[in-house]
Amino acid sequence: MVEGGALELTEAEIVKALEVAHKGIKELLDIADEVVEAVRQPKMEWVTVEPSADLVARVKALAEDKVTEALTSP
Repeated sequence: MVEGGALELTEAEIVKALEVAHKGIKELLDIADEVVEAVRQPKMEWVTVEPSADLVARVKALAEDKVTEALTSP
């Protein structure tokens, strides 16, 4: 949406100016897309790391009671 006013231009001249501006903006966006493609980094592959069962058991043994107490204290 474009709003504006002009006292010395006709509506047709303003429409033509907007069309010229629109064309220029599209050219700039095409150039920007080319630049982005030129420097785009490949997406990194995400691999979830699961902790060992021994580590999970040890942390649970050390912290489960304390966490439960903290969560249930008034």
